[in-house]
Amino acid sequence: MAWWTILNPTGGRRPGLDLVRLTAALLVVVHHYFGMVHNSVLNREMAYLGPLGVHLFFALSGYLIGTIIFPLLTAPNMSTWARFMARRLLRTVPLYAVVLILLVHLSGSESSVDRNLLRLLTFTQNIVFDPPDAFPVAWSLSVEEWFYLLFSSLLFFCVRAIGLRCLPHLIVFFIITPLIARVALTSFAGGYPTKAALLCLDGIAWGAWIAMRPNFAQHLGYWNTASLAVALGVLSLVCPFDAISFSALSMACALIVACAIGAKLPCKMASPVKNCAELSYPIYLLHVPIILAIQPIHPEWLSVGCGVTLLAAFSLASNRFVERPALSLRPASRAISARQPASATPPA
Repeated sequence: MAWWTILNPTGGRRPGLDLVRLTAALLVVVHHYFGMVHNSVLNREMAYLGPLGVHLFFALSGYLIGTIIFPLLTAPNMSTWARFMARRLLRTVPLYAVVLILLVHLSGSESSVDRNLLRLLTFTQNIVFDPPDAFPVAWSLSVEEWFYLLFSSLLFFCVRAIGLRCLPHLIVFFIITPLIARVALTSFAGGYPTKAALLCLDGIAWGAWIAMRPNFAQHLGYWNTASLAVALGVLSLVCPFDAISFSALSMACALIVACAIGAKLPCKMASPVKNCAELSYPIYLLHVPIILAIQPIHPEWLSVGCGVTLLAAFSLASNRFVERPALSLRPASRAISARQPASATPPA
């Protein structure tokens, strides 16, 4: 057997990953709340919460996508690839498109969302440049969509051409290339666009590396406390806007995901965490408009209460009337179990 092993889906949910997903969503919400409502107190620590939540989402998404796509490599043909992409797009795009259309309707035809609507819908707003200030959370979703497209296309082509041995090399390529590009731009141009999709792909690739090395995650179970301490130590030292530190943050978050794979939760926590984690995508997409809507409300405790209530209500409705119907339309995949956990979608 080769030094790496293709990971087969287990079919069940992992409570530790649900907790990571929920934590990432909450970090992003808190970051945006304090940034939009209490900008004066958005110090270094508070400003760090958003990027941390985003990188956790990236690492988790890379891991879950790996567990989905690697078993498909036994049949690396166009039909299998098309089913994979259709399932990914139906997981992420319908709710995103609905939210964009609602924002255009509510903000008017001359709003920044309306002016950039085509770019937002095609995920081209930040391929190589920073995105416009239209829909702040959309930039990370663009990173995910481009990773799905580029990684899956190259992976299926390479496996079909030269076999499964190309997998670790391709993941390393997706880890190293964005890092080299960021360092080069910093050295010769004085900086790089921190939210450009092609420069952030390694954040997801580190999660895919964890999925490719299931034995690593299993062995880590014996050292979870120490590994988690190392990850948290790295997180406390890095600045996510630096070219090198971006990679350190990505590695630390991937290590946290690896620690969470086999983690257990108390029975009384597991179900609420799972239910809340299932709403992480609508929470991510909807929290910024809701924060804007509650800003005029005073006192602050009433504003926060209204915001939490609205976010919970709209997230539940989005899940019930948009996400679930869209998921039911996904084409069947012989290699993907019906109980396979859905990909962790974005951040802010």
